[in-house]
Order: sequence, then structure tokens, then C-alpha cells
Amino acid sequence: MSTKVYTYGTRGMIEEWSTLRKYHSCTVVSAGGVKICIDCGSPALFRHVLNADALTVSHGHPDHTLGLVDKKIEVPTFMGEFSTHMDPVPSYFKKIEFKNLKVVKRRVKVKGLTIEFVPTHHSLRCPMCAIYFPDLRLMVATDIVAPVGGWSQWKRKIRFYVGDCSSPAAPIIRRRGGKIFGHASVVSQIKALGDKHYLFTHHGRQTIELKEREVIKRIGAPIKVAKDGDVFDLDDERGFVRR
Repeated sequence: MSTKVYTYGTRGMIEEWSTLRKYHSCTVVSAGGVKICIDCGSPALFRHVLNADALTVSHGHPDHTLGLVDKKIEVPTFMGEFSTHMDPVPSYFKKIEFKNLKVVKRRVKVKGLTIEFVPTHHSLRCPMCAIYFPDLRLMVATDIVAPVGGWSQWKRKIRFYVGDCSSPAAPIIRRRGGKIFGHASVVSQIKALGDKHYLFTHHGRQTIELKEREVIKRIGAPIKVAKDGDVFDLDDERGFVRR
């Protein structure tokens, strides 16, 4: 099955931007002719929602949903049940007109492609689900501390991992009432999963202006680092191959 990952928006929830990374989070996975759009954080990227077979919403943070505000979303839309427990529901999120929204407990199929919503530690107010494609062994986790239940169960399931580049080396993790939230570092995500193919997006202040080779130098691992508009083929041996 021919699979591609498009990183149309690669900027995290920061005010800073660069010519490499101007737009907020929007990732498209295309497999066997089926296109799944994951989030839309910037209005300029809304056309990618319209061109998709389905939209998945990982969580309610503005850098993942502001591109949907004041829009009528008619494409099939899926959100993990875990992510619906927003406290409170943000005012901007209430302005999104979902016409075909389905809340998914765990898995859903879109034109034969299985999508799994994986609850993760990231936000207390807007709970996050990573998006996992079991047929592709691909996980997209653009905001993450760790999956709920830990990383160990995912080490054997994942071959390709699209991760959180909010911080290259030092985790940004806080605790409140016994719960953790924030961002794992690039280094800690790689350490947790081991020998996988890696692509990192959702850039924070430390990497928003850096070229791929500069990020690799900081973390000391051979990864791919996304910028706006990148396209990658998935190859079992070579990993994410930039087109």
C-alpha cells in the first residue's frame, strides 16, 4: 500500500514563526488512495480538510482547530471520546459547525483504512488522542507526554512515528493533582520507542527556525524534521523519504 505523509502545518502553539514553519498543525496521511486530515490549526489550510476523505480531531487546542472555526465541516469527522472531555469547552471550539461528527471510543474504518484513537497525556483542559493507523504501523502524536498506560505496549506496534518537536532535549512537563501534562522531548520519545522511523513536527521556540540538520545535531539522532509543505513517502527500510 503506497503511503504518504503531508505536513502542511508544522508550528506549535507559539507566537514565533519562520519562513520554514508559518502554519499551525495540519497533517494528512494518504494510504491506498484514502486521505485522512489530522487537525487544521490555520484557516489558510482549510482546503486540505475539504480534499480529505475524513477529518480527525486530535484535541481542542487552538493550534489544532482554529482553522475550523466559523466553518461548516461536512466531511466525515471523527474525534476520540477521550478528547471530548474538555473542561471547559473553549469558546472558539463552539464556533465550529460539525455536520457529520462521530465520537469514537477506540477504532473506526474509513474506506477500509483503520484509525485508532490513543488517549495520551498532554493537556488537562483539552485531552489529546494520538492517531494510530494499525494497517500502516504509523502513529501521529504531534502533542504528547506519553500514551495513557505508558509507551511499552506501543514499542512493538509502531514502525513509523510522527512526533512532537516542541522541545528537542528537555521535556516540558508539569504536574497538577497527580496528573501530568505538557510535552515530551524529542530525545525522550526516541528513547521510549527505540529503533523506529521518526518524523518530528509541531515545532516550539527552540526549533521553529532550524533546518533539519541543525535539529539532528542537537539531539544526536538521524531523524526527519518537518517543515510546512513537506511530503514524505513511507518506506519500510528507509523510513520517511522526503519527495
